[in-house]
Order: sequence, then C-alpha cells, then structure tokens
Amino acid sequence: MSNPHRLTAFAIGMKINGLTRDQLLGHVAYNDETSSRTAHPQISEGIPEGFELISGGFRVNWPPGAGNLATASFPEIGSRWRARSKDHTHSSPATITAFSIALRKSLPGVGTVQRGESLTTSSQAAHPQTQTLIGTDFALTGIGAEALTNGPGQLLWRLEPVLSKQQPGAAVGSKDHEHSSPGTVRAFALGIKIVG
Repeated sequence: MSNPHRLTAFAIGMKINGLTRDQLLGHVAYNDETSSRTAHPQISEGIPEGFELISGGFRVNWPPGAGNLATASFPEIGSRWRARSKDHTHSSPATITAFSIALRKSLPGVGTVQRGESLTTSSQAAHPQTQTLIGTDFALTGIGAEALTNGPGQLLWRLEPVLSKQQPGAAVGSKDHEHSSPGTVRAFALGIKIVG
C-alpha cells in the first residue's frame, strides 16, 4: 500500500577552538563494517586505539523487495557502534552497515577529549517514545536508539537531536506495525568536552 511521506535529516557539526577544519579532520577516525545478508542483520564497528567514540550510524542495504527496516543504532559499552535491522511480516533479507566516528583522545596544543553520555529507556507501549539529555558542559556529537520487544518487532521511526532547557540530547521513537508487539525504546546521547 502506498504511503508517501516526508523525511527530515539532521547533521551535527563540530568546531574545536585552536584547530582548523583540516587539523580537526586529521584527528577524526571514520570506519564502517557491513554484515552478512540475513533477515535480521546486525553488526558493530569499533574504533582505533587512542580514540574516543563520539558518534555512529547505519545504512540498511536491501535489494528490491518488501524491505528491511532499522531497529537499533547505538553506542555499545566500550568503543563500538552497533546497528540492527529486520524484515517485517514478509521475507526480505538484507545487509546492514554500521559506521563509527571517533576523535583522538589527546589533541596537541588543545587538551584531552572527555566523553559524556546519557541513556534513557521508555515505558512499554505499542508506540514508545522517550528522550535523553546530556549535561550542558558537553557538546552533543552523536545520538542513537534501540527498539526492544519480545514479539514480532518494533521499528525505529524517530531519531533526532533536541535541545531542551539548554540541554542537548536525543528524542527517539519506535512502533509495532501490522502485528501487536508492545516494547520499549532506548535513547542515547553522546557528547564531548575538552579538559586540561
């Protein structure tokens, strides 16, 4: 069934005093890893030694078919970014690519990068939503979400940066689709500050 819609994209930029754009890019590591093709693909991507995970993302790579939709894109404990997706009701195997973005921990002439993070879990619902905010002393660098359910599945539909009461963070949402599958959704926010 046709269901035209609009999609809004967000970009989070970063500027660090004492570094030119080219110098900053020289301290950023960008990596990606693609899963094998399956109905519910998932993969995680790490970062190099001496770097701090500051963001990540995903891309679902499906051939023509019913579709394979995102269920998670979030920072795992440690220094990896995990991405998951699934087909729904109709078989539609695909691969998923996880992206990790990291910043060198020690920036010569500037200081040391300290990462902050925040995590909030929604209450259980058919269409759960929540937001998480990070302290005002951190600059937001990345956001993530993870949909959780024991049923046929929850699909992500919202993942956006927000500013609430001068605190940056993430607002996320997921939903069941065609089949009842109440669940929860987790919101993640990552940020950095320079110390020393």
